[in-house]
Amino acid sequence: MILFLMFLVADPNSILVVRSATTTYETFNIAFERELEADDGHFSAKTLVAERGQRYDEFVAAMAAQPKVVLLVDRWPVTLYRRWLKEHLPPGQAPPPTVLVYNVQIDRDLKRLNNVTGIRFNIPAVTGIINLRSISPGIKRVGVLYRPILETQFQREKKLAEREGIELIGHAIPLQPKVNEVKAGLRALKRAKVDAFWLFNDPHMLTADLLSQAWIPRVKQYRIPVIVGVDSLMGRVKLGNLAIFPDIEGLASQTYQIMIDLEDNQWHAGDIPVQHPLSVKKYFNRANWPRRMFINDTILNSEFDAIISLE
Repeated sequence: MILFLMFLVADPNSILVVRSATTTYETFNIAFERELEADDGHFSAKTLVAERGQRYDEFVAAMAAQPKVVLLVDRWPVTLYRRWLKEHLPPGQAPPPTVLVYNVQIDRDLKRLNNVTGIRFNIPAVTGIINLRSISPGIKRVGVLYRPILETQFQREKKLAEREGIELIGHAIPLQPKVNEVKAGLRALKRAKVDAFWLFNDPHMLTADLLSQAWIPRVKQYRIPVIVGVDSLMGRVKLGNLAIFPDIEGLASQTYQIMIDLEDNQWHAGDIPVQHPLSVKKYFNRANWPRRMFINDTILNSEFDAIISLE
């Protein structure tokens, strides 16, 4: 599937949006364009939908129109963009300002690119833990499995949590984890007497095999609450107790504000700090909630966006 609007001359403040073809990214795209329309056409946007690094020729044609900003939605469009930089950016010329959203490997891509900023995909662990603690005050120690590539991010999460009196207990697993390695990691965290698990949005740790053969059976066995960063893990996969994830409308508004900041900053993206999502959705699933743990239903009913019960 491809949606591509051919243009030969870019508008003064044109934005090239390159995204994967999922419902979430399409909804974000629509919300982002609404933000632009509300600004009376100050910015314009063209969209290219490309799956897993495909449609490179169309991407090259779009970049030939010299968009003012490139907005890459999901990690896969970065593959197209890096190839274009290598093959088509003239020597000595600065790349266009680039914004990354919905990118699970944003830290790695920030190091690979110049003139770039973005919004992190992971909601900070401390945000989810504080929300879980608001309805169950006994949450103090939280276990986290992570691959070595996420060591720096784990240490950042750990420091943020410490400020709120929360201890993150980390357990590193191999770069390409196997089922038995995830099981062993979860067992080690249980022995460390954690009160909850928090999951990175790391696709390499959340494959179908790892979910069905390691995460789900271990979590059911241990009856330890799980905080996840995407609602699909709670719904379709039935893993999490608390899902806290970016609000799409809020993320679109935040991305639009970055466009304004870029213009005010002479289009120097590197001077604009990478941000966390400012607006989040909170879903709670009562299924598999440990009977020994208290739930404050008053706060749950008043402060959470959805309460479900999926076994």
